[in-house]
Amino acid sequence: MNKALCILLLSGSLLFGQAGLIQEEQDFRFAEQLSTKGMQDLAGLQYVKYAETYPSSPRAPEALFRAAESYRLLKDTAQSASLYQQLLLKYPQSVFVDKALFNRAAILMANGEYLEAALSFERLRLFTPKSEWAPLAMIRAAQAFLAAGEIQRALDSAHLFLESYPTSPLRSEARYILAQVRSRQQQPLQAMQELDRILGDRVQDSLAVKAQLLAGQTLYQMGSYQRADSLFRMLLNSPVTFDSLGSAALYFSRLLHYRNDFALSNQTIKAFLTRHPAVTEKERLLCLQGDNFYGLGDYAAALECYASLAKTQSQPHDLVRLWLRQAFTLKKANRDAEALKKLQDVLAVPDTLLRDRSIRSLAVQESARWLCALGRPAEALQLLRRALTQPEADREELLFTLASVQKDHLKDYASAAETYVTLGTLFPNGRRQDDALWGQAQCRELQGRYDEARQLYARYLAAFPAGDQIEEAQSREHYLQNFLPMDAANLQVHLQRYIAQELTGLSPEQRALAWAEKLSEAFHDHAQALTVIRQLSHSPLSAEIRDRVLALAGHCHLALAEKAFYDSLPAIQQAHQDSCRQIVRALPGDPRLRKLGERLFMQQIFSFRDAGQRLEFMNTAQSREAMNTLSDSSRKELGLALAESYYAAAKGNDVALLRNGLSLCRPLSDAAVTLSMRTRARLLQARFYRSLNRPDSAAVALRQLVMENPGHPLAAQAWWRLAELRQESGKPEEAISLYQDIQAMYPYSEWADKAQRARCRLLFQQGRFQEAGDCLEKSEAFRVPQDLALFFPQQVDDDQLWFYATAQESAGDPITAITAYQSYLLKSSNAGRCAMALMRLADLSAQLGYDQASMGHYQELLTHYPQDSLAVAARRALADGLFSRHDYAGAKTHYVKLKAEAGPEVRRYAESREIICEFRMKNSAVAKRLAEAFKKQYADRQSESQFLLEEAELAMAAKDFKSAEALYRDVAGKVKESAEASRAELGLARMYILLNKNDEALRLLTTIPDRYKDPKVSGTAFVTLGEFYYANQQFENCITAGRKAYELVGAPEEKAQAMQLLIRVYDDVHMWDRGISLLREYLQTYPQAEDVITRKVQLGIFLMNLKEYDRAIAYLKELKWLVDAETEAEIQYWIAKSYNERGSASEAIMEYLKVKYLCKPTKLPWGTTALYEAGQAYYKLGELEKARSLYQSIVRELGSGDQFGRVAAERVNEIDQELAKTEKRS
Repeated sequence: MNKALCILLLSGSLLFGQAGLIQEEQDFRFAEQLSTKGMQDLAGLQYVKYAETYPSSPRAPEALFRAAESYRLLKDTAQSASLYQQLLLKYPQSVFVDKALFNRAAILMANGEYLEAALSFERLRLFTPKSEWAPLAMIRAAQAFLAAGEIQRALDSAHLFLESYPTSPLRSEARYILAQVRSRQQQPLQAMQELDRILGDRVQDSLAVKAQLLAGQTLYQMGSYQRADSLFRMLLNSPVTFDSLGSAALYFSRLLHYRNDFALSNQTIKAFLTRHPAVTEKERLLCLQGDNFYGLGDYAAALECYASLAKTQSQPHDLVRLWLRQAFTLKKANRDAEALKKLQDVLAVPDTLLRDRSIRSLAVQESARWLCALGRPAEALQLLRRALTQPEADREELLFTLASVQKDHLKDYASAAETYVTLGTLFPNGRRQDDALWGQAQCRELQGRYDEARQLYARYLAAFPAGDQIEEAQSREHYLQNFLPMDAANLQVHLQRYIAQELTGLSPEQRALAWAEKLSEAFHDHAQALTVIRQLSHSPLSAEIRDRVLALAGHCHLALAEKAFYDSLPAIQQAHQDSCRQIVRALPGDPRLRKLGERLFMQQIFSFRDAGQRLEFMNTAQSREAMNTLSDSSRKELGLALAESYYAAAKGNDVALLRNGLSLCRPLSDAAVTLSMRTRARLLQARFYRSLNRPDSAAVALRQLVMENPGHPLAAQAWWRLAELRQESGKPEEAISLYQDIQAMYPYSEWADKAQRARCRLLFQQGRFQEAGDCLEKSEAFRVPQDLALFFPQQVDDDQLWFYATAQESAGDPITAITAYQSYLLKSSNAGRCAMALMRLADLSAQLGYDQASMGHYQELLTHYPQDSLAVAARRALADGLFSRHDYAGAKTHYVKLKAEAGPEVRRYAESREIICEFRMKNSAVAKRLAEAFKKQYADRQSESQFLLEEAELAMAAKDFKSAEALYRDVAGKVKESAEASRAELGLARMYILLNKNDEALRLLTTIPDRYKDPKVSGTAFVTLGEFYYANQQFENCITAGRKAYELVGAPEEKAQAMQLLIRVYDDVHMWDRGISLLREYLQTYPQAEDVITRKVQLGIFLMNLKEYDRAIAYLKELKWLVDAETEAEIQYWIAKSYNERGSASEAIMEYLKVKYLCKPTKLPWGTTALYEAGQAYYKLGELEKARSLYQSIVRELGSGDQFGRVAAERVNEIDQELAKTEKRS
């Protein structure tokens, strides 16, 4: 019974367990069916539920993985990444760990979390190194590190991949990453090496296109503009259809667009889209095509492009940019109403959908201007008022535009004045604070409220002494004070009071005269006063009253002449001056009229706006006579005016005029003149001192000015000039402080902007990069997105763009400066500065030793800016560069062009170099003919000697030693103790060495350094002497001569030759420790030398020779990634050799075999040599069969007729004999 009960209970538990397993299987299948039918959301929930319900199930990890996959298909990346993370934490030993790590890292990378993604990819390699995903994960880790800006870690990851998987099909991806890193590090030569390897593998996929795209970009970095253009044209004309091709087309077309070559850019786009109509970048290419048509002025074609784009684009961000393009194009096409409608479409887009809020602000302002131009200012006003209600509107600029509409278009001066008041109140420290007060004053004047306007102008002068309208404010205040009649209401009140108090008891004539005087002097109504005077002149007058009437008439005419001057009415001014002059001549002895004549003379002088005309007038006999009669105060005022005219006429370089002007200024800077005149005189005096190169005196005058009259409008200019002087005198800290003070004192003026830029530049020069960066961040070069700069040229601050570039150069990092200037070329359309940028790129490239890049930049300048003032300097530099690289034909072409473009001195230089080029090209007949013509035209013994030296070199090459000796001696005798004479003696020495006249050669080589103090001459002599000793196996003497050349200062090329000689000798005499020291110095001193890679390899070999095998191996392995394919095989050979020398024969064999089977075939037989050495290593290990196999492979490949094949065949025979002996013994 008990037994039956037990069996029953066990059966029940088994049945229950079986039911649970069935349910678990059904739940998993249900999730699978949901996924199969495309219901990924439900499938994901079911998989998650399964994993939670059956956490110990063997399929729980798979359920979590499939759940994550379902959510990934739904693009719910956050949930997907979370589930992958759960899988990794709960089931770290699962077979899905590698896929989960990879997929999670891919999601992080897609979300822009590059560093976290890279670390996740690396975990896959660490946790599951044998996973099939490990190689790809290493590639993705390198890509993520690169995207995160972790350049070194990206480099390490790519190197590790190539070391770990040398035969992987992904190796080209790794090399592409290496090329990207090198390009970012401004190492274009190394980048091109990696790209050449990729393209050399004949890769035919999207990677090949990306590699060619990067190769083109790198060629631009190297200054090889024509090669880069050719590469892009070839790539875009190729029949391939890979995805990356669209990126290449977009890059090249955009580059042409930024060069303002709109037509060629359009041709490129049209041809490309004809062959590849369905590329991903089609919309952006069409948009760029429309921009090109806009740049060409073909607005109809541009509108057609934009219209086709409008049918396909749906994203608000893209549509806004498209509508802006359409609006400006329609405006250019004179379709104003349609243009305005497009701008209104832009404004209708909600702020939440706009990525760049500056676009809305600019669109509002442009709409307001266009509405006003269409005669609809009321609508513009409504638009601006609506825009002011937006939460993030640029209210300061919008209020200013609103006030301008009210004032200039609606003529609603009262409302405009209120808006200006609001602007000043809301933004008391804003960039428009001075404009607000200026606008108020203008509105009050336009309303006829002259007293208020004059007061506002006075407030402007007091509050903003450095304001942009300061001179006009002074003029308007003076005008309103002296020439406009009093308001009608005030005039009536004053009139009644005057009649009641002052005209009682006078005769009619006296009352009329008194009234005319009052009209002119108190009420400033000079025209009405003249009317009264004319009526009075018809009455009989006493002599006294008549004289007073004449004096008053002259005063009125003079005042009305000055008013006409301010109103720009020269004819009326001249008429009133003539009337005044007649009155003065009528009573020559009257003191009042003499004073009036003095004022008339002064007014005539100040009417001349041109300094030259003013000086010419003042130097006439009539003017000099009039000046002798002037009062002391007028003479001082006239002296200041004359000094200003001298300064303007001198133009900073006429010393006589400058000294004359300074002599006039000195008496005016004492305490006997008014403060205003003294202030003007001191500023002018400082200008004279600065032009005469007396900065200390200029600084004293400026200091006196700003201390005595800090609120004067000229004080801002004085502070600025004082800061400049401090900067020029080598006191940058004081200059920085002064520039900062200018920013603080005059934040509303242009002086503040200029001071900010000057301060930033100085901070960079001082190496205070953090402060300089903070300074730069306060201003923006682009106030609109760069792709819209074509439509908003006024919103692109080219000065700021240029300053960013020059600031990078000032920071002292030439690589960063090169990047900055290249960026400037893509963003600016300023031809003069683009030419300067190319010039700076050329100079910086030369500074870094990139001579090829330097010449490329010069060539680009000549191609695109041939009329620029820098073109001559660029052509000369290009010609000299080609000459130094022994491209004499190319150099000659540019020297010939230089003769037609340059001035006399450069022309003579170009003709001389052309003749030398002809000699170097062995065109002796042409060279001699040109030399004869040169001698007839120029008396230039130095050039003539150079021609003779070149002729002697040709004679040496032809082994005509007799003629060569005669020519050398001729030069040495003609130009004794000169560089040419030293070259002649060196030539003689070399010739004597060839003729085995060693005693004569030694005599010359040992005496030249004593007779010629030029270090280059001495260096060449010592190197030649060292080469002589080396050839004769006199190594100790060779080292002595080489050390003397090495120790010379001022001869870098000769020092390099001496170091090369010494390294060679040290290698021959086995002094490798000294060789290593010298090699390290050579590589540090000449990092861009042509033989730098050879020297680096030599350094590794010297380490091996010193038995520093581990150091040699580590050094050579690191070097292997920096060289081309030819050198890579050589380095791999020396790595294997180091292992072999160390006694690690097995490792050496593996490394030798890498030379043959992993490295590319090379011109030199490194692979065959390595196979032979591997055979030798097998032989030492006693593995004769393996050694024989390797020797036999050499024989099969090269045959027994080849040297290697013959030696290998002999080794095969030897091994066969040994094997036979062994077999007999056994």
